[in-house]
Amino acid sequence: MLNPTICQWDLTPVCNLNCKHCRIREREFKPLDHSDLLCLADKLAISTVTSLAIAGGEPLAYPKLGDIMAHIGGINHIMILTNGTLINRDTVKLLKQYRCDVQVSLDGGTEHTHDTCRGKGSFAKSVNGIGLLRDNKIPFWTRLTIMPSNKNEVFDFVIMSKSLGANACSIRRCVPVGNASNLEQLSVDEIKLAFGEAYRAGKKVKIKIVSPDPFAMIYYDQTKKEQCERLMSKYPQTCIGGCKSGLTSFYIDPSGKVIFCPYAPIYCGDLLKDNLDVIWRESKTLQYARKIRHNLHGKCASCKYLMVCGGCPAVSFAVTGSILQSDRDCWL
Repeated sequence: MLNPTICQWDLTPVCNLNCKHCRIREREFKPLDHSDLLCLADKLAISTVTSLAIAGGEPLAYPKLGDIMAHIGGINHIMILTNGTLINRDTVKLLKQYRCDVQVSLDGGTEHTHDTCRGKGSFAKSVNGIGLLRDNKIPFWTRLTIMPSNKNEVFDFVIMSKSLGANACSIRRCVPVGNASNLEQLSVDEIKLAFGEAYRAGKKVKIKIVSPDPFAMIYYDQTKKEQCERLMSKYPQTCIGGCKSGLTSFYIDPSGKVIFCPYAPIYCGDLLKDNLDVIWRESKTLQYARKIRHNLHGKCASCKYLMVCGGCPAVSFAVTGSILQSDRDCWL
């Protein structure tokens, strides 16, 4: 069993926006007291975690974020996942102090499409925040969630991200949970086309395209495909790619509970009550997650890319209620 090295922590459920595809609903969580958040921060600081993504809600909406950062500042890599609207000179100082990377979500290639999803005026505020990041040399990348409203703007989104100074673009499909459970779901062909447009634009303007959907990277990124095939030939029975939940990564929800992943609300433990090493070692869900590739049903089970991909268990859980079903959206 490997030690946990990657964590996403939803610091707060509070957000200044209410996006149509948001994976959580603020009303489902009561914000923790500051003392409880500091307790969680202290536990992370003494853990084996080397890479921490702080999300929400909107993490920059938390008024005492500086206190939290002071407690976890020893972690090697900290990334802030933000909508970008609250970035100002004070937050820039904090981000620079703790050498944070930043991911800013934008929901299309035009202001109208973005604002339709996130609220009028949000695009201008996000772009202003991005400008502050760029001017202060804080590394950032953009994130697009593919939805019916922006599926035809993926190419433009990548071009725009390059012009804004992003280091990379992260593209993922919409997982039908939270607010997104009310959205129309795209077909496999539509998802494939959207990813294709992202990689085509990335090559045109020379910006890196990444995705938490490994099958898309394997299909469109020749370098990634060759790397995966080399690893498969060397370690055919070892899980070396795809979802890392339970293997090296875990997720903390806004109530302090360890959950399978941000998109699959399967309980693993309570970090306010137990230490991380106890949860990591004793959680039945995490133990099961480590064996998931050997127990999948359907097309993923027989795919040659199983050990470097395996699909997205969260999508399968949202659609079928089981993390063991194959990923319906994969076209490999």
